[in-house]
Amino acid sequence: MTLPGISNEYMTRRRKLALAGMVLAALLLRLGFCAATTGLGRYSSPDYREQITLATRIVTQGTFGNALTPDDPQPRPTAVFPPLYPLVAAGVFALLGIESYAAILALQILNAAATSSLVLPAFSIVRRISGSSRAAWAAAGITAVHPVLIGLTPRIWDTCLFALGVGGAVWLALAWAERSGRWGISLAYGAYLGALAHLNPALTPAYPVLVLWMLTRDRTAGGTPRVGRRDSYPRPGRGGQMRGARVLSGALLCMLGWVVTLIPWAWRTHEQLGAWCYVRDGFWQEVWLGVCPQADDGLAAALRAQFPLRSEEAAARFRELGEVAYFDDCERLAKTAICADPARYVRLSLRRLGDFWLGTVASHQGGGKEYWPEGWARRLATVFLSAETLASLVAAALVWRRARDLRWLTICLMVFSVVYALTHVEIRYRMPVEALIAVMVALGIAGGARPQEAADARARALDGRDCERLHGVAPPP
Repeated sequence: MTLPGISNEYMTRRRKLALAGMVLAALLLRLGFCAATTGLGRYSSPDYREQITLATRIVTQGTFGNALTPDDPQPRPTAVFPPLYPLVAAGVFALLGIESYAAILALQILNAAATSSLVLPAFSIVRRISGSSRAAWAAAGITAVHPVLIGLTPRIWDTCLFALGVGGAVWLALAWAERSGRWGISLAYGAYLGALAHLNPALTPAYPVLVLWMLTRDRTAGGTPRVGRRDSYPRPGRGGQMRGARVLSGALLCMLGWVVTLIPWAWRTHEQLGAWCYVRDGFWQEVWLGVCPQADDGLAAALRAQFPLRSEEAAARFRELGEVAYFDDCERLAKTAICADPARYVRLSLRRLGDFWLGTVASHQGGGKEYWPEGWARRLATVFLSAETLASLVAAALVWRRARDLRWLTICLMVFSVVYALTHVEIRYRMPVEALIAVMVALGIAGGARPQEAADARARALDGRDCERLHGVAPPP
């Protein structure tokens, strides 16, 4: 049986069984954590209920109604949240009952299955980049027992599914690189990225990096030629101009697939709210929370003063203005605050960037001024995440000159973190890329992203006549 995301070329039957066992162990570990903390099938927290509110309104009122005003008896249409996860939760509620034991349990199992399945792309990504089994198993093992991936399993939110989607985006970029010249592959990859944005659009700034990585990898990143593939060796007359045209056409096809997936939800948002937006319309509220006067005291203070679910004043202004006008007002306030004191905004953004990579974000949740978090659990999280970041930096230093794939991956991670540095940070915001950070650490264990010498040797050992018959040219020296 073939496991999703793992090529038969890389796996023996024993390895498949071992990897399946690791996924199962990771799943049981996550469900065990749920049972020991919140309890399986239970969600009693008063926080992070927006997705539950949205799903409930879809089932009971037939509308994607605003979750920032849960007490509104007649909620107006919203685009505050992307649609995919609320629709998934609504489907579960419709089948098993709204917030019933069975429904919450099903969503917790879905979360656990998503982050457990990340073991597969983590393993495969490292194998494709380095060819090292030891490093691949290290990446899979770190992903299986990662405390952040485990700790957010009980929460009814899109984060766990989004983490799997992010891992899948990188895996597909590598797996489809050798066939990226085919128009269907580029179109499908763009459509995948569009669907992922409907789950969570946070990775969107890194989409150009992923697309260029996929389209250029087999010719510029040292990808290993595959025996018997038509595109394994360059054909006569293919120069830089031909390669540039191929990359350009592939990028345009990816963009087309991405745009096509955006049209239905964008059209719905325009028809019901009278405004165009990219998947969700709350971006400037996020920026305002990161630059408002209370931002110096941490996110918790900003939420208490400026977030409709925490602030009566903000909620009243939201209801009075309506969603579109409220977010336009947030944009005005944010731009005014940034222009009034650019140095303060830069300082806050750099602090948030440090929080993202060192896990010290917990120090700002309660409005504290110290960077060392309070409580042993938060301190352990800080130590772990800081050590993980340090290990990934060491890995990058070890293999940077020899591993173009790692450079692409590093750029993706940095772009992803900058988005949150400009707005605000929570530990859960780092969770979608934890498996990719584990990949970087594992590449350091590999000691360098070496080409797969065995595959190269087989390619070079091809009989000249066979190579000419397959590709029209002699094998490379």
